[in-house]
Amino acid sequence: MRKQLIALVLTPILAISSAQAADAVRWVDLPKKIGTGKAREYTVTTRDGNTKKGTTLAITPTGIQLGDSSPIISREEVAQVRVHHHQHILDAAGAPTESAFADSGEGWLISPVMIPFMCVVYAATAPPAMAVEAVRRMLPDKVIKVAP
Repeated sequence: MRKQLIALVLTPILAISSAQAADAVRWVDLPKKIGTGKAREYTVTTRDGNTKKGTTLAITPTGIQLGDSSPIISREEVAQVRVHHHQHILDAAGAPTESAFADSGEGWLISPVMIPFMCVVYAATAPPAMAVEAVRRMLPDKVIKVAP
């Protein structure tokens, strides 16, 4: 029974990647399809089969640049972009607390008062955030084919 339940849950998750790669995406729609995120690794595959990796991605009208100092890969050469989520599990645990207090401005002025509140927020949000991150790690890479 347990194996059947695991197979029932994992089969759709593993099929997501092939479903996402079915249609080629136009160049102008590529930024919307890829999205933005802090903890991602990008792999660009060119039409001749070469791959290049980076943790930042800049899409320009002429091509894609991985990182600030890498050369631009022209848009005619780009065959697909693979997006891999690689956030650390402990970063996921602290993310809700960090975002809750990121807008406090001069945080060091109010931190002694806020420490008990931060502990309560962390205790309440860390377990669900870690569970969500564990599920996200099981998801396959997002593969986006680029239309020529």
